[in-house]
Amino acid sequence: MGARRSQGWGFSSRALLEIVTQLGYISQWENELAKTAQIRARVEPDLKKKAEGILSTLGVTPTEAIRLFYRQVVLMKGIPFNIRIPNATTLETMDRTDRGEDLRSADTSEEMFDELGI
Repeated sequence: MGARRSQGWGFSSRALLEIVTQLGYISQWENELAKTAQIRARVEPDLKKKAEGILSTLGVTPTEAIRLFYRQVVLMKGIPFNIRIPNATTLETMDRTDRGEDLRSADTSEEMFDELGI
């Protein structure tokens, strides 16, 4: 694509921007771009859809969520949550649950705690 011509002046948009910048004027748009950096990430489409649905319910945009995550990384000086590899018992329990085995249900929290012996 060729450079876009500004209306009636015979300059391309880029050339006009360079002239205006040389005159000491910086557009608000340029100023905003200078305050941010772009992040690109690839995630599975289903994960993206589910996460963005939850964020939408919370009234948070994906950009705001990423900004919050980055701020927490800086504040915590690391990942702001524990990342662990599940042990063998936990993995087997998750596999059984995924297969629909050994599932329990309770109508109340008291009933659930009684069932678990807590």
